[in-house]
Amino acid sequence: MKPKKLYIKISILLLFIVHSCNTNNQNDNYTDDMDNTNINTNFYYNLDNPDKKYELPQELVEISGISYIGKGKIACVQDELGILYIFDENKNEVIKTTNFGDEGDYEDIELIDDKAYILRSDGTLFVINNYDSEDYKVDIHKTLLTSKNDAEGLAYNKSNNSLLIACKGKAKINKEDKSLKKKRAIYQKKLDDLNSEIELYRTIDLKELDKMGGDKSFRISGLAINPKTNTLFVIGTVGKLLIELDSEGEIMSIKQLDKNIFSQPEGICFSPNGDMYISNEGKNEHANILKFKYINI
Repeated sequence: MKPKKLYIKISILLLFIVHSCNTNNQNDNYTDDMDNTNINTNFYYNLDNPDKKYELPQELVEISGISYIGKGKIACVQDELGILYIFDENKNEVIKTTNFGDEGDYEDIELIDDKAYILRSDGTLFVINNYDSEDYKVDIHKTLLTSKNDAEGLAYNKSNNSLLIACKGKAKINKEDKSLKKKRAIYQKKLDDLNSEIELYRTIDLKELDKMGGDKSFRISGLAINPKTNTLFVIGTVGKLLIELDSEGEIMSIKQLDKNIFSQPEGICFSPNGDMYISNEGKNEHANILKFKYINI
C-alpha cells in the first residue's frame, strides 16, 4: 500500500475513534443528568455540619415537635405529657412550661400570634389561647383523622391561613378511597373555621419517591414551610429523609440524613431569616435541637 493511501486511512480511523469517544461522553453526561432529575444539589443548608447543637434536659428526651417563636425562643412538645415548653437558645435552657392536657401522644406544635396549636397523633387539635399568659384557655377540636392515620406533623400555611397536618400512617380517611394507596398524605384545616373538616392538601407518592432515589419506607414525622423559599420541607425519621416540595406539591429536592447527626429527627421549624431547626429525640444520649443557617444560593 502506498504511504499516502495508508496515511489517509489512518487519519479516517483516528477521526472515527475520537467521534465515538465524544459520543460516549455525551451519553454518560446525559445519564447522570437524568439520574439527578428533581434532586437539587445546590441546597440552602449544610446538613453535614450543624451551626449549633443544643442539648435538651431529660424532660424533653421525647421531644416530638418544635415551633419558632422569635428572639431565639422555640416552643416544644414531647409525646408523653400535655406540657408546652419554651426553650431559649440564647440561655440554652427551658424558661417556661404550660400544662394544656393530660398524658397523651402529642406530636407537633405551631404558634400563630397568641395561639399555640398542638397536634395529637389521633388528629385532635389542642388550641392554647393566650399561651403566654397566666389566663390561658384550652380548646379542643376533633378531626376525621384517627390513630390509624398517626398524625405527626403540623405547620402553618400563611398563603391560605390554614394548618397543614401530615400523616405518618394511613393516608386515607375514607375506607372507599383507594387513590391514596402507597402515598403519604398532608391535610389542611382552615383557621377561619376550626369546626370545618380537613381537606387533602398534598400527597407524596412512595413509588415516585423510590424512582427518584428516596426510601419508599419514608414516613413523615414533621413539616414546615420555609419563609425564604416558600417551599414545604417534610422530614421523616423512618427513611431518614428531608424532602422539599414546591407550591404545586412537586418534589424539588431529596436529602438523605446522616443517622450519626440525625439520630431520630421528629420536628422542624424555621426562623424568619430562613435558619432551620431540627429536633431529635434522645436514644442513648440527650435529645437535641440542631440549627442550620440559611445559605443564600
